[in-house]
Amino acid sequence: MALVRGNCGIVEKTVYFGVWIGSILYSCISLLAISKKLRPLLNNEDFEEGRLLKEEKDVSDLEWEYWSKTVLRLTLPFTLHLLISFTMNHKSQEKIAIALRVFVTLACVCMIFGILASFFIILKCLTMFLISKTKCKSLIWFVCLSTLFIGRFETAKQFLFGNDDLAWYGFSVTYSWCNMRALSYGLDVSNGVNTSLFNFLKYFFYLPIFFCGPVITYESFQIGSNDPKKNQLQNIRWWNILQISRYVFWYIVSEAVLHYFYFNAIQQEAFLVGKLGRWELAGLGYAMGQFFQMKYVFFYGLCGEIARIDGVNAPPPPICIGRVHLYSHMWRYFDRGLHSILVKYIYVPIVKLNPSNFMKIAGSVLSFGYVFLWHGPYDFVLVWSILNCLGIIVEMIARKIGKTNSYKEFEMNLGYSHRRRFVVLLSVPLFAVSMVSNFYFFFGLKIGNIFAKRILFDCKSSFLFFILHICMVKVVSAVKTRPTEGFKSAYKKDLW
Repeated sequence: MALVRGNCGIVEKTVYFGVWIGSILYSCISLLAISKKLRPLLNNEDFEEGRLLKEEKDVSDLEWEYWSKTVLRLTLPFTLHLLISFTMNHKSQEKIAIALRVFVTLACVCMIFGILASFFIILKCLTMFLISKTKCKSLIWFVCLSTLFIGRFETAKQFLFGNDDLAWYGFSVTYSWCNMRALSYGLDVSNGVNTSLFNFLKYFFYLPIFFCGPVITYESFQIGSNDPKKNQLQNIRWWNILQISRYVFWYIVSEAVLHYFYFNAIQQEAFLVGKLGRWELAGLGYAMGQFFQMKYVFFYGLCGEIARIDGVNAPPPPICIGRVHLYSHMWRYFDRGLHSILVKYIYVPIVKLNPSNFMKIAGSVLSFGYVFLWHGPYDFVLVWSILNCLGIIVEMIARKIGKTNSYKEFEMNLGYSHRRRFVVLLSVPLFAVSMVSNFYFFFGLKIGNIFAKRILFDCKSSFLFFILHICMVKVVSAVKTRPTEGFKSAYKKDLW
C-alpha cells in the first residue's frame, strides 16, 4: 500500500483513519450488544444450536445457508471435474472429456433438484442451441427474457417440486444463471464466434460456475478452455492453493460471525429495526453490507478459483465494499461477470448506434432494466435499480462537467488539497443515495424506508453520516492497494 502524495498532512490523515475505523468498531460493538438484548424477541425458527461454538447461530439468511452448503456438497464433483480435465487433456480425448464433465454436472443437478428438473434444464439447453443457429439477436433476446420468468410461476413450481420451496428457490437461481449463459452464447455466436454442439455443452454445463456463478461470457470461456496447456496438473501453483485457503477461511469467519451478530434475524422484524438507536442501525447496515460481500467472496471466489485452475479465466471476486464510494466502481468491481454481460451485450451495442450522451443514458437505463428483470420483478429491486441507474447517470454528467474548461479553471484556482476536499463534499449526496439503494436491496422496501428516513431526513443522523463519509473517502483516497506490474506478471504466471 502506498500513500498518495499531496498537501493533506499526516495528522489529518490519521484523524480521518481513526474516526472511520473507530466508528466501524463502535457500530459493530453496538450491534453485538443489541443482538443479545433482542434475542428473546426474535423468531426461534431463525436460530439453531451452535455446533462448534456455544452461542446460537442465526440461520435466517436463506441465500447463505442454502448455497454455502451446496458449494461444500459439490467438493467431490469439483474434484472429479478437475481430474477429468487433467487426465483427458489431449485433443483426441476432448469430446469424451466434455461428455464426462456434462454427465458429472447433470448428476449433480439430479442429486440436488431431481430428474424432472434436469430434463427441464436440458430442454432449455437444446432450445437455445437451436435458436442460436438463426443468429437472430432479437429472437435470442426474446426467448431468454421470456423464459426468465418461468422461475416466477407457481404452476412451474408445483409441477417440478410440489410444495418444496427450498428446492424451488435453488432451481430458480440455477436456472437464471443458465439463462444468462445461454444469452451470452447466442449473442456471441451471432457476432461470429466459432462454435459447435460440444463447445456449447462444455460452456452451458461447466460445473464450477453452473450453480452460483460467476458468469463468464462464451467468448472469454472459449479463449481459456480451448488451450490444453492451461488445464494440466502441473499448472496448479501455490497461488491457487493460497486463494482457495483464503476463501475457506472467510467461510469459517462468516459462520463464526453468525453466532454472535444477529443482523439477519433482526432485519426480519421491521418494528424492531425502527426502534434501533443511531449507532445500532449503523452497525446493522454495515454488517449487512459486509456480509453480503463476504457471501460472494466465498461463492464467486471459490468457484472462480476452481475454474482458473481448469484454465478458464473467471472474473475475480468482489472487492471490499468498505472502500467503494462511487456507483460506477461498485458495479464495475463487485460482480464483474454481470458487469461484462451488461457492457458487452447491452451498453456497447446501444452506444455504437450513436455515441451521444442521450444514447449513453439509454444504454444505462436498458442495462439496469435487464438487471431488474434478472433479479426478479419485485418492488424493492425496482427501487434499487432506479436509484442505481440515476446514480450512474449523475456520475456520467459530473464527468462531462469535469472535462469542461470552466471547471478545469475552477479546479486550478482551488489547489490540490482543496480540490480533493471539494470533490469529497460533492460525493456525499450521491453516496447517501447509494447506501440507501443498497439497503433497499438488502432489507426490502419497509426497512429500506427506515434507513432512508434516518440517513436523509434525520438531522443528527445526516450530520453523522456526512462526517463519516468524508473520513471514509479520505481514507479510501489516501490508501491505494494497486499491485505493481511485477506482481501482476507473477500472478498471471503462477495462475496459468
